[in-house]
Amino acid sequence: MKELSDREIIDSVLSGKKENFTILVKRYEKRAYSLLFRMTRNHEDAEEVLQDSFVKAYFALPGFKGEAKFSTWFYRIVYNAGLSMVTSKAYKMKQQMSSPESEEAFGVENSGSVDNKNKNLYFLMNQLPVKNSLVMIMYYIDGLSLKEIGEVLGLSLQNTKVILYRSREKLKELLTKEETAEILL
Repeated sequence: MKELSDREIIDSVLSGKKENFTILVKRYEKRAYSLLFRMTRNHEDAEEVLQDSFVKAYFALPGFKGEAKFSTWFYRIVYNAGLSMVTSKAYKMKQQMSSPESEEAFGVENSGSVDNKNKNLYFLMNQLPVKNSLVMIMYYIDGLSLKEIGEVLGLSLQNTKVILYRSREKLKELLTKEETAEILL
């Protein structure tokens, strides 16, 4: 059976088959959740923003022109919703009052599938500024092109390249410090 394209699903939803929107939800929920968790560093907040993002996307679907891929358009909604949450004063106060008590606060699951090197890499990536971390995740993990990342974040292609370059350099610097600390301990 042929997998439907995003455009075909959108057209079917707009023509009255609203239940087909769940196909898009299933297709993009994991990546969007990952993006939001990296921004909020909190499972409940990421879930809440994810739900809001899907609702916003559903109601905005008639305005989707198809000039960009649906994934890019949707990630832009997700990013803006996440950004709104993390920049709100109430959210900042909540984050300051709670301290991360486990590796999960840094987006690393406690399972055998993630080795210590990867845990350290995720931990170090989360020490980068949010935008830098998101660019690296979207590029290396989600496989988005630099152009798509720029569209999601509202940046020019050149700025996206610069942020990716600086993120790599900062991550190298953090890795060097981490390795030096391990040698000294």
